[in-house]
Amino acid sequence: MQRLSESEYLVMRKIWEAGHPVTAGELVAAFCESRGWKIQTVSTFLSRLVEKGMLLCRKQGGQNHFTALVTQAQYRAAETRSFLKEMHGGSVQSLLATLYDDQGLSGDDISELKQWLAGR
Repeated sequence: MQRLSESEYLVMRKIWEAGHPVTAGELVAAFCESRGWKIQTVSTFLSRLVEKGMLLCRKQGGQNHFTALVTQAQYRAAETRSFLKEMHGGSVQSLLATLYDDQGLSGDDISELKQWLAGR
């Protein structure tokens, strides 16, 4: 699975949140005000996402409808595995030690982790 740019990820999040096939027009409406994106910008991101195998494009009633081929959970898992491998050599202990040593984990976080691990 290919890594997404920040903007591509924003588009995918909107599609995942929608939970149904969306049109470029729907995405332009969503991003026009917040990002100032025009139809060409959205179309470019959609084309890239289709090329990367993240979206399926189907022509329906004169419009292209885009459907996610990868779930948000699948993408998150792939990105997390990639981050763990690249930044911590695949070591979960290294990741947790970094979080703990930088005071990134509170006592509540540690308790939650212990409970989660005990349930596995």
